[in-house]
Amino acid sequence: MSQSNWYYEVEGEKKGPVSEDEISKLILDKSLLQHSLVWQEGMSNWIKVSDVEAFKVLSGPPPLPISHIPSGYIVSVVTLPIWGALIQLIICAVLAKGIDDVMWEYYDNRLWFIVYIVINTILCSIDSSNLEKSGSKVSVIWAAFIVPVYIYKRGTELMKIHGGDYLKNQIYFFIWIISFILALIIEMQIRN
Repeated sequence: MSQSNWYYEVEGEKKGPVSEDEISKLILDKSLLQHSLVWQEGMSNWIKVSDVEAFKVLSGPPPLPISHIPSGYIVSVVTLPIWGALIQLIICAVLAKGIDDVMWEYYDNRLWFIVYIVINTILCSIDSSNLEKSGSKVSVIWAAFIVPVYIYKRGTELMKIHGGDYLKNQIYFFIWIISFILALIIEMQIRN
């Protein structure tokens, strides 16, 4: 390969100059993605890595479109506050046999918090695995313990990989916020 000087962009910051071999290494280790921008002397504008013939072989096929990535797990994550609160209420009512005072003893049990963390972690792990299988590596699984952070970072990472507008990529984050608020309203109504 040619050793001409290349510049590349990472998160809005210009890097370089580096050799074509160095750009190739960055592509292979996924530091540069299909939509990452590169430039070298003689070019009028920055172009996507996927538009440079020498790098097409290295980058492989592009990630599957977002519309082809299974969304059932992320939908479950963002709606968990609502369906979780309803299931929790039903189980507590059954355990309490309908007696209000005893029911709240079950409902307030801190074990439910652990159950939510475990369910969220499992669902986020499966979602992250599905994204990786589709070619959209989203390395924010650590955030599964803090669900809104995972959902927000997921949307941000997918926007970096696939492009698109902010609202479209963060729709699950906004749905989670609404779901969480509705779950709080449900609980307040039940307690009153």
